[in-house]
Amino acid sequence: MKRVKIILIIIFILFIRQGSLESRGILGDSLDRFWSGISGDKAKYEGYLAEIIDKEVYINLGEYNNIYEGDIFDLYRERRILKDPVTGLILGDIKVKIGEVEVAEVDKFHSSGNINYNSGKRARVGDKVEMRTGSRSIALVASKGQGINQRLFEELIDNLEYKIENNEIYSLISDLKVQKVKDELEFGENLRRHQLELLREELEVDFFLKIELSEGVNNLFLHGQFLGGKSLDLIGEDILTISKDEKLVQLYNNDPEEKSYSLLYKSDKLDYNGESFVIADLNNDQNKEIVLNTRDSIKILSYSNDDIIELDSINEYSLTPYDDYKLLAINDIEGEGDVVIFEFLNNLYQLRWDGEEYSIEFLEGFFRNRAKAMIQINSKDLLITRNNQNLLRFNQWQGDNYLEEFNLRVKSNEGFRVKAGDLKGKGQDNIVITSYDGNEDYKIKVYDLEGKLINTFPGAYAPIINLSDIRSGGEKEIFLVEYEEDSSKLVSWKWDGEDFIKVWESKKFEGKIKDIVVADITGDFRQELIFLLAGEEGSNFYIYEFKNK
Repeated sequence: MKRVKIILIIIFILFIRQGSLESRGILGDSLDRFWSGISGDKAKYEGYLAEIIDKEVYINLGEYNNIYEGDIFDLYRERRILKDPVTGLILGDIKVKIGEVEVAEVDKFHSSGNINYNSGKRARVGDKVEMRTGSRSIALVASKGQGINQRLFEELIDNLEYKIENNEIYSLISDLKVQKVKDELEFGENLRRHQLELLREELEVDFFLKIELSEGVNNLFLHGQFLGGKSLDLIGEDILTISKDEKLVQLYNNDPEEKSYSLLYKSDKLDYNGESFVIADLNNDQNKEIVLNTRDSIKILSYSNDDIIELDSINEYSLTPYDDYKLLAINDIEGEGDVVIFEFLNNLYQLRWDGEEYSIEFLEGFFRNRAKAMIQINSKDLLITRNNQNLLRFNQWQGDNYLEEFNLRVKSNEGFRVKAGDLKGKGQDNIVITSYDGNEDYKIKVYDLEGKLINTFPGAYAPIINLSDIRSGGEKEIFLVEYEEDSSKLVSWKWDGEDFIKVWESKKFEGKIKDIVVADITGDFRQELIFLLAGEEGSNFYIYEFKNK
């Protein structure tokens, strides 16, 4: 049965790859016609000089051709046709650039503007004009009907973005920038005309491609509107009908393993940037607190009624250059609530609730040791620390402090971040650690408890790891973070019986994901995926829930 399941997974992966190519092919042809029909192809924006009066020129393109004030045309003189001397095939034409024309006034069938020369040649009637490459900026805003497969929707939008990016005229505004401005304006997915006008002002964009994907009984309908001009005029409009019998549609709709994470909550922007956080029941009242390290203080926050509020702040703490900012939550040991371990001045301390206030206690024997993770071995809860001699120490609580049970040596560039758990569902724990590669990126490696290397994940990652059986399958899922310039995204890997495979990746978020925690923050007895995203002006908490579709 397991072999059949593995084969089906492989076949599904192959279909995914084939489907992605097919969407650029068969379905891609339909999208080509759809895009060209509502926006116009490059030939539509090529014309000729019809008249010259001093520096003012008139070209034979106007409102009818969707020309607008501010459009810039390059002005050329065509010399002669270039032919292949052997085959006689036309290879193109030889042309010389004379200058450029910026449109100042637009009539129905012509437009006019001033010419700026950049050569010694003067313009003539009949010289050719071509709209400048990338001279028009465009933003894509898309929405879908309820129940439509999210991955299919993303595939269609990705393909449309591909069409735009490969068009010589338009410069596509990044979806991250569009989403950031929408979030700042508190706009949803379905935008009305006045919202688009406000969005255009903030983005300083020339055109919008507004897309809506809806569903009928036998078909999907992709409705596109191309909007531009001073009043966001409707320039082009079309509806692409996609049969549900299309292979790509069937591929996504019939995926029995389709699962997704959906956004449950996004906090307002915090006035401070956080570095690390944990979820802990400090007060032992069955309500979880968020403990956040901001470098300047430790904040104790509460999530309740779709809001995050600050309960307390420990301002005597301040991260020094010698300390790690990582926090570690320890489950209730003595029946008095959870504790949070942190580093300060090369020593470890624990934060706990003493019944009246939050107190800080010194942990002896951990100078120049950093708290990394908790692991349960033979029913023992062990605190993993890493010292300056490249040893992972496994320590058990002995009444009033932790004492070392055993240790594991790692390489000097390994162990900045450590997690431990049963990755294969066989009751055997593994260690997942970071390995610094010298380029501000990290490799992620898996070891057994005897120090044998089990796996190295492909690619480079941020030094952030979380393990959780959020899917309730028995094996821990490995959550990692990929950074890309000013954005980041979550990815997760899981053991499939023979190898680790990537099972999920999030959209890109503008900013840096700083930490990930999987915990039941909502009190519904189900785990949620929580992460902290830091930007230029503060941080946001995101809470996602996992759903089987």
